[in-house]
Amino acid sequence: MIFSSRAAALLLLVVPSTSFHFASPALSLRPNLQTSRAHTQLASQGDDSESEPLIVPEIVLDEGDEVVRAREAQSSFYRTATWLYGATTFDSLSTVARLGGPPATAMATSVPSAALALAAISVHTLKSASDSSRLNSDTYKRLNLSLMAFGLFNVVSGLASFKTLTPMKSSQCAVHVYAVFVCLNGWLKGARGLNPEASTSTPALSALAMSELLTGFKNTLSTLATASKSLASLPYTLGAAGAFLMLLHDVVLMGVLANKAALPAAKVVSRCASAATSSIFLGILVTLADACNRKRNNGTTFIYLNGATSLSAASVVLASLLNSGSLNGRVKATAALALSVCAVAFNNCRKNLPKEFWEGKAKQ
Repeated sequence: MIFSSRAAALLLLVVPSTSFHFASPALSLRPNLQTSRAHTQLASQGDDSESEPLIVPEIVLDEGDEVVRAREAQSSFYRTATWLYGATTFDSLSTVARLGGPPATAMATSVPSAALALAAISVHTLKSASDSSRLNSDTYKRLNLSLMAFGLFNVVSGLASFKTLTPMKSSQCAVHVYAVFVCLNGWLKGARGLNPEASTSTPALSALAMSELLTGFKNTLSTLATASKSLASLPYTLGAAGAFLMLLHDVVLMGVLANKAALPAAKVVSRCASAATSSIFLGILVTLADACNRKRNNGTTFIYLNGATSLSAASVVLASLLNSGSLNGRVKATAALALSVCAVAFNNCRKNLPKEFWEGKAKQ
């Protein structure tokens, strides 16, 4: 009996572990630990003798290990970008506090810092999505694109002020360049559908990118059209429309001035900074409008984004109020939209926090 038990175990070990994964490619995304442990337990079974169990390696590698390593690498890139954006946010806020000045000026210059904080939270949600292989969702593809636009506008702003570039601005440019490449890689992974067999050649990726951009644009328009019919998601939709108009205004104005060869560096810096803030707000507000319309605000991703959006929108409102002496129609409309977005985002964040959070607060 001892011999037959060991022989059966050895016969099972001869069969390749990958043969159990042909039914579904998704099953091969992780090492086949469960099958290996079953082999070990079977090999150790026998009669009531004192014979030692057969030693079998715990880990059996299969064809999905390359995909797992790629996903873990992407998650580590997102984690690094989160820490870098977080450090840049604190550095920016400390610089605003150190420079001082009137409250209106300090509040106005803190709006880009709020956008950096929003970027840090967004990258953190992308890291969580990468951990669970959800980068192919429209939500996370949209976040990747908005972060890429945010980083690119900030890089152009830094290059425009190259002659007067401070060490802090230089480090911020480096952070934005890193984040752009990380989000581009994450977006391409999501666009490929996490398929390890998809072509990675430049022509194939270019065709895929164009197809994804067109599809994403159509989906975004459809999302906004549907969300605008819901009263709950209407503030998000109006905020997204306002962010898009401001982004379009900045881009068109830069194009007109560049065509007239009358685009000073200071104008490029201010317009690019404004466009960067508008782009990240646009991507997040469209995402939240879609989530609100689908009644998915209780998801962890949307709780994070609602909380960060409410704080960032509050900074825009305060900056507008403190600069009330120079308010024009555009600033007033921006303040009104930001106030409505702030209220709705804060309420959605508050009511969707898990009960454990409030119970912990009560115990403290």
